[in-house]
Amino acid sequence: MRDDSDRRKRQAWDGWERERQKKHRSRDSGSGGKVLPLGEAIKGWVDQGNLGGRLREADLFTHWNEMVGEAVAEKATPLRLERGRLIVKVADSAWRHQLLYMRAELIASINNRVGSSMVKEIVLTGS
Repeated sequence: MRDDSDRRKRQAWDGWERERQKKHRSRDSGSGGKVLPLGEAIKGWVDQGNLGGRLREADLFTHWNEMVGEAVAEKATPLRLERGRLIVKVADSAWRHQLLYMRAELIASINNRVGSSMVKEIVLTGS
């Protein structure tokens, strides 16, 4: 009975070892065999999967009010981000004109908040 249990454990271990070798993974998975805090593990997973850009983009839409201020956020709404170009819908032509002069300031504020130069240009559209 004991031999049967040991054999199953050994087979399970051998299967895991074969899978690890097939995927060219090291035994310590890059962590040096150490236990990582959950925050570090998630950050590594996000960085490894290149998800950081998508999360920063989501942060842009979620925290738009804080990035540009309440007054601007009431009159301007981000629609989408395409290859560094942020498309923003503006309520009226007076605000569009005002935001044309504030584009560089807005870009700097947004990029400072997200921690990268994600927005390179702002395109303002009417309603």
